[in-house]
Amino acid sequence: MPPSAHSLLRLVVPVLALAMLFAASPSDVRAQAAPDERMAIQLAQVDPLAGFLRDLFRPRRDRRLRRVEPRQRQLRPRERQQQQRQRPAEPVVRIKPKDPDARVVAVFGDILAKGMAKGLDTAFAEDPSIAIRPITRNGAGLVRDDYQDWPVVIGEHLAKQGTRVDVAVIFMGVNDRQPFRVDGQRIKLRTAEWETLYRQRIDAVLELFAERGIPVIWLGLPPVTGPKTRQDLLFFNALYLDAVNAQNGIFVDIWNSFIGENDRYTSFGPDIRGQRRRLRTNNGIGFTRAGFRKLAFFVERQVRRLIGRGDLIALPGATPQDGGPDPRKTGIGRIVDLTGPIAARRGILAGAPKEKPPERDDESAYQQVLIDGAALPVVGGVPADKQQPDEQASEAGEDTKPDGAAGPQAALTR
Repeated sequence: MPPSAHSLLRLVVPVLALAMLFAASPSDVRAQAAPDERMAIQLAQVDPLAGFLRDLFRPRRDRRLRRVEPRQRQLRPRERQQQQRQRPAEPVVRIKPKDPDARVVAVFGDILAKGMAKGLDTAFAEDPSIAIRPITRNGAGLVRDDYQDWPVVIGEHLAKQGTRVDVAVIFMGVNDRQPFRVDGQRIKLRTAEWETLYRQRIDAVLELFAERGIPVIWLGLPPVTGPKTRQDLLFFNALYLDAVNAQNGIFVDIWNSFIGENDRYTSFGPDIRGQRRRLRTNNGIGFTRAGFRKLAFFVERQVRRLIGRGDLIALPGATPQDGGPDPRKTGIGRIVDLTGPIAARRGILAGAPKEKPPERDDESAYQQVLIDGAALPVVGGVPADKQQPDEQASEAGEDTKPDGAAGPQAALTR
C-alpha cells in the first residue's frame, strides 16, 4: 500500500468511528436493552448533531423514502377555470314584445356599440314602448371610409321608406388610431390635417340627424390599456364633445366610471348594483356582459330623459288631437293619459293657447332680485350698520358674530 493511501486511511477510520458513535442515539441503546418496550419509550430531547450525522451517513434510498409525502390530486384545467369563475349567475332576461308604434333607439357603431345595444335591450326589456335597433359593423370607424363610410350608411338607412329613428346613439372610434389615406398619401395620426379631416367626418354624421330633427346621444370612448392609447382616445373624446355641443346633442362621458385609482386602467369595478365585478375583457378593450350593461345604464338615463321631456319627434299621444272621444259630442274635455311619457315640446309648461308672458316691471323687487340677480339693500341695525360698531367687540379685538353666520344678503348671493 502506498504511504499516501496508508495515511489517508488512518485519518478516515477515526472519523467513521466518531460518526457511528454519534449515530447510535440513546433511543437505539434503550431499544436494544428492552425490545418489547420500544414503542413505549420516548425521549424528551433529541441531539441535533446526532440527527445531522444520521442523515448524512444514512443510505440515500432511506432518505428519499422518508421525504416522500402523499400528493394531493391536481385539478384539471377545466376544473381550475370553474373555480376561478366563481361569480353570481346572470339573470335570464326576457324581452317583452314591442308595440307597433314603439319608439326606436338606433345604435350606430362598431363591436362595442353592438354589445352596448344588448345592454340597452336588457334595460328596456320590460318597456314595450321602446325598441332598440343596432346598426353596427365590427372594426368600423370614421377613418377608413373604404371599409365603412358611416355618412353614406346612415344616410341610406334614414332614407329607407318606413324607417323610424326617434333617438340616435353613436358609439365608435376605438379603431380610429390610424392615418388617413387621401390620394395615395398617408396623413399621420393627430396632426393638424388629420384633425381637420376627422372633424369633418364627425360633422357629416351629426348633420344627417340634425336635418331630420333626431336627437343624438354620443357615447364617449372608455379607458383602455396602454398610456399612449389612452391619450389618443381622450383626444378623440374632446373632438366628439366639441362637435356634439355644436349640434345641441348629448355627449355622455364614461371615462371616470371605468378608471381605477390614480387614473390607472382596471378590469374590475362596481356594476349597476354596486357589486364589484369584472367589467372588461382580457384584451383591455372589450367589455363583459356586466360592463356592457353598465355602459347602457348611462345611455338609458339620457333616453328616458329625452322621452320624458318630449323632445322625441312624432310621439303618439303627445298632442290633444291624437285619439280620445270628441269633446263636441260628449261635452267632456279630452282625456290625457298621465302615466305615459307625455310632455310639452321642448320642455315648455302647458298653458292657455293665447296666453301672453307677463310684462317686465323693472321697478319691482321680484324683477330686480330674482330675475336680474341684484343684491338686496342693506338693512340698518346693530349687526349690519357700520356706523354703530359694537364697543365690546372692538375692545376685545374679536368678532362676536358666530362662525358660519351669514346675513340675508349672503344667503341670496351664495
